[in-house]
Amino acid sequence: MVEARDKLYVFGGIDSSSTTRYNDLYEFDPVALSWTDLSNSMSGTPPLARTHHGLASARGKIYLYGGWGLQGTLSDLVVLNLEEREWQYPQQSGDMPGGRESHTLTTMEGKIYLFGGKFNSVALNSFAVLDPDTFEW
Repeated sequence: MVEARDKLYVFGGIDSSSTTRYNDLYEFDPVALSWTDLSNSMSGTPPLARTHHGLASARGKIYLYGGWGLQGTLSDLVVLNLEEREWQYPQQSGDMPGGRESHTLTTMEGKIYLFGGKFNSVALNSFAVLDPDTFEW
């Protein structure tokens, strides 16, 4: 879950039997105390279904990184531009952090920080910083 533009957003997840992963998107309005399913209201290609991914927000956009999908550990960066209501797949550069799940993704002073997680059940202790203006790690 991540906060952006005074609302909360939830993407993906897994069912209680741990067999079905989702790529749906929900928005929670804390004033109205209501949930809205946004899954079919965004343009562009939605991210693959997943769980254990990281979410962060900056400048009216939501950043999704990695997670665990049906294909295994994921290493993609997907941006949801809330103003344009569009899923975007930016070209990245620099020392990209690689696939991982169960990591943290946090925004501070305009940068997005990624830490830890695991890959193939091995704990990771790595740290990476993304500049959301240039998409350089």
